[in-house]
Parts: sequence; C-alpha cells; structure tokens
Amino acid sequence: DDGGGQSSSIYCIVLPRGLHNINHIFSTGQVPQRILDEISRSAIDIALALQHLHTTHGAEESGDGGGIVYGDVRPHNIVFLNGKYKLVASNSVVKDGDVIPNVREESTGFVPPEFARIIFEEDEDDGTEHSQQHPLNKKELIAHRTFDIWSYGVLMYHMLTGEPLFNYDTMDNLTDEVDKVKLMNWGDGLTPTQLDEVLEGYNPGNVVGKQVDADEIIDNAKDFLRKCLMECPEDRFQSMSQVLSHPFLRKEE
Repeated sequence: DDGGGQSSSIYCIVLPRGLHNINHIFSTGQVPQRILDEISRSAIDIALALQHLHTTHGAEESGDGGGIVYGDVRPHNIVFLNGKYKLVASNSVVKDGDVIPNVREESTGFVPPEFARIIFEEDEDDGTEHSQQHPLNKKELIAHRTFDIWSYGVLMYHMLTGEPLFNYDTMDNLTDEVDKVKLMNWGDGLTPTQLDEVLEGYNPGNVVGKQVDADEIIDNAKDFLRKCLMECPEDRFQSMSQVLSHPFLRKEE
C-alpha cells in the first residue's frame, strides 16, 4: 500500500524455486503472431520493471544517479507470476552513479562490453591500440542504467532470433574465449548476419481486426536491438522510457 489506500505494482520480488522463467517463449523456427505478441508482452513487462528500479527514490530517467541499477538481467532472473513477467530479487543491484563493488565473474554472457573489459583484460595496459582506446580503470566501473539496457538487449536478441548472442553455460557465463574477445571488441554492433536472423521465421498469418506489415515489424525489431546493443553506453537507449517509446514496443493508446 502506498499510504493513500491504493496498492502499488510490485516489480521486483522474492520467489520460491520452481516457477518457470522466460525461456519458454524464446523464438524458434516459425514465429506466429501469438508468439510475437507474447515476446512483446514480456519485453514491456521487463522494461517497466527496470524503469521502476531506475526511477526509484524520485530519480529522473533523464538525469544521472539516484535510481537503482538491477545489474543482472538474464532469463534465470525473470519469472511469470500473476499474469506478468517480473524480475526476481538480485544481489547485484547497485545505486546508479555508485561504483559497482567487487567486480564479479558471473552471468558474463549478459554484461556490456565496458564491464567485460574489466573482467577479462589483463590488469596492466599492454600498450596496444585497443587498451589505449579504452582507458578504463580495471578495478572500478560506475553503475549506470545503460548496463541494464545492454543486458536487456542481449535477452531480447535471444528471444527474437531463437539463438543466444554468445555461447554461455547454465549459469549464463561465457564459455568461449572467442566470444570474450568479441564482446570486449564489440565495435559497430550487431552484424548484418546477426540482424538477418531477427524474426526470420515471422509469419503473422491472419490477424483479426488489424493489418500487419511484417516487413515493418521486422525492421523495427532490428532497429530496437541495434539501439540496445551499441558498444558505447552513450550510444544506447538512455532510459527505459526510450525503450518503451520505440515503435517495436509502443503500445496502442
């Protein structure tokens, strides 16, 4: 209860083991409209949950600091409960603007490039062009909502293609040294080959009551993923409001 007699939505919860996570709706093979609708529904629920965290304590999405960065968006931390997809409680949460404590080597398949470089690179500057272009403090990284936006994009890529962006194990850790290098040197973002896999099997069929432009939906999905998965945090979506207002997710008024 919010003190005024009205209950507030719950976005982050502690749950017993055993509830199914989001893996059951990952796109595989043909994608009928009902599956895309479920993917979109889950994407909106998760975006709203992250928006709630990012704006907690009165923080403004357009500003820096004040809100909460979830820090561990991945399939295992999302469940379906009471008609909505929700985030489970995570020990990775940190205040936006604070230093991420104790650099962790877990769920590395969902961390952004700037964090991957901290985890996987050598402690010393090796003098290469790459290390000079990314002069990050190897011990510290400031938490920002774009960390969650990257992880959300990795999740959405898997949902919209049926294939993970990287190879990771049952604990969502990268297992391939090649993938680690790719993540650290992400560069220009998703490749044309990766984008070609987005909703490759989409088949809207006959949708009662509306006209569906499959090409437009696929193009919107690709643009949506591009803007989640840019190497530089400044080039990604900067807030979940921007995510939710993108044509791929924008709800009809």
